[in-house]
Amino acid sequence: MITPDLRIGIAGDTAMARGVAFQIEATPGMLVTWKTTDKLASLLEENTIDILVEASSSTETSAQNVLTALGHNAHCILTTPAADLALGPLCYLEAYQRGLIVTSDAGSRHGALATLIQEADIMGFDIVQAGALTNTPDDPILKTDLTLLANAMGYLPPEGGLTNPAITQLQEALTLFDFESYGGIPRIETLTTHDHHGVYLIVKPKPDLPAEQADFLKSHHLGDGPNYLLHRPFHLGHLETPKTILGAAAGQSILSHFRPICDLYAFASQDLPAGSTISQSSFATQIAPLDDDLVPATLLEKPTILRADAKKGDPLNIENLQLPDTPLIHLWIKQRELLESSPDA
Repeated sequence: MITPDLRIGIAGDTAMARGVAFQIEATPGMLVTWKTTDKLASLLEENTIDILVEASSSTETSAQNVLTALGHNAHCILTTPAADLALGPLCYLEAYQRGLIVTSDAGSRHGALATLIQEADIMGFDIVQAGALTNTPDDPILKTDLTLLANAMGYLPPEGGLTNPAITQLQEALTLFDFESYGGIPRIETLTTHDHHGVYLIVKPKPDLPAEQADFLKSHHLGDGPNYLLHRPFHLGHLETPKTILGAAAGQSILSHFRPICDLYAFASQDLPAGSTISQSSFATQIAPLDDDLVPATLLEKPTILRADAKKGDPLNIENLQLPDTPLIHLWIKQRELLESSPDA
């Protein structure tokens, strides 16, 4: 039964924000108390809400809004992946201390994967690999989504970054990787294809299957064993946000990460002389294990000056960058200090 009078605030003026507002209005038991692009604190003071759906386009603004809403006892849904990756742990720790929920959205790519993983576990499968089907494997948003999933689930990126093998048939994914080399730790990956969409899991049954059960999985085109492929051909954005809202109101998150194990780092996409201003066209991205010397790509939202020459393909080191004096950088430094001082958080 849907809880009546669930009061929702929406921050942002994006397609996602407008879609969420439309969807909430069509969902019984929920109402949009207010929508805003500024003056969040005063609205929270004047019109109490149960849940904030943060849908701003700015990483900095998204994180600030979430922290402000938590201070007013509201659960929060982060729909901006870059903000979730850059400052999610800080937001989640603040929420935990207040007995609140901060969560990714069910309609995101990583949210859809998290839901599929939960369903696979209930069906009796262990996860071997989790990933996305795409014809744009270098898409930084896709990489951000998979980094979030890896951090929340404890999965590892492939050494050297995502390998992006090309497929025409989904079942090819079951033969492209050396799963035994994973050592029981699931990996994230992408499959390059123009014929399929969505997200997928490669799974292995927890118990040994009798012949009848193996035949059942084969008859449903999941594979011949011992590994099988589960596929969800879509993630539906704002259409699935009410599901996230109901979960948050019940004290459940779709996806949260307190202790990152990897990040999305910036690498020079061309030769860059000292004094260059780093822009989105100046760098490529790669998922890699945590490295305190490298700069996360999510911090390069505003102009950043390079202090030393960087060759094409070089990682961008923090010590060689003049990071701007912005709230985003200050919050990230605060988060880094908190994580270093509480290794078991």
